[in-house]
This record gives sequence, C-alpha cells and structure tokens, in this order.
Amino acid sequence: MKERKYKEDWVNETRFDDKTGKETRVPVYRGDWFRLSAPQSKRALILEALIPWVGFAVLLILYFKLNFPGATVMYVFLPAALSLFPLLYWVLGIAALFRMEGKMTRLQKENGIGRVLRSAAGCAIFSLAALIGNTVFLFVGSQASREWPGSLMLLVAFLLACATVSRFRVKNRLTVREEASA
Repeated sequence: MKERKYKEDWVNETRFDDKTGKETRVPVYRGDWFRLSAPQSKRALILEALIPWVGFAVLLILYFKLNFPGATVMYVFLPAALSLFPLLYWVLGIAALFRMEGKMTRLQKENGIGRVLRSAAGCAIFSLAALIGNTVFLFVGSQASREWPGSLMLLVAFLLACATVSRFRVKNRLTVREEASA
C-alpha cells in the first residue's frame, strides 16, 4: 500500500519500440530524486545502521539470556520483547541500503533510510518503556541488586536506538534534491 502513496511520481508514456515495431507503454519516473550528501559514502551509511543494530540485538538477547530478575516481570519483559519486531524491520532497511544507488526515488529513500529511521525509533520507544518498567522494578522489587547490570544493558540499548534515530534524520542525510529530468 505504501507504493501506491507515490503513484503520482510515475507517468506512463507511449514509446515506439524499434525491435517489435509497436507502440508500448513505459512507466517513467517524474518525481523528485534524492541523493546523499557529498562526504557520505554508501559504506559509511550502512555501517552507521549496522553497528547500532548489532549492538542493540546483542544487548537485548544477552538481557534475556542472562535471566535478570526484571526479565521475568511482565511490565519489563513485554516491551523489551516487543522491541524485537522493529529490530527485524531495521534489518529490512539495512538490506535496502545495500541495494541503494547514487540517485534514489522517493520510494527507495523511504525503504532504506526511512525504514531504518522508523524502526530505530520503534526500538527506542519500546526499550524506553522496558527501561521505565525496569526502574520501577529496581525500587519495588526485592532483587534490585542483581538487576543493575540489566538496567545498564537496557539503557545502552535505548541510547543506541536514539543515536541511530538522530543520525538517520532525513533532513541531515539527503542534502541534494533535484527534479526529474525529461
């Protein structure tokens, strides 16, 4: 459905095909083209998305594997577990960054940079909810002394997601915007 949102960027043109001798309808992109700013490379962009993703995933999986007391409480476990869904969506954005070219259509921009931005924001929101629940557990629970490392892990995961959101803001990433040429 998201692709339909950008249908106005495409126009069907009728062109003559020399091989078949017939007229064919060809879709032509007429929307805005987007580029990364000059000093940024594709590899650096991928690393800026991949490294925080790996860090977030490792911290979250370790939090569950080390069996911290807060991970057994529903108001900590549920938001932390729900952050795995945007984490999977984050991977799709990283995969789209690998396929990214120099010039991007609006849909390519949304599937790459936009997807990483939105999924990192989702991870930040869910990890913040888990961190708030874990803070409540620290003050209410009886095993607070064992929970401090887990709280630190959730805090670092939250900070990684927030750092990715701030790095992938579209206004900072896409500096050149040009009209499609005929």
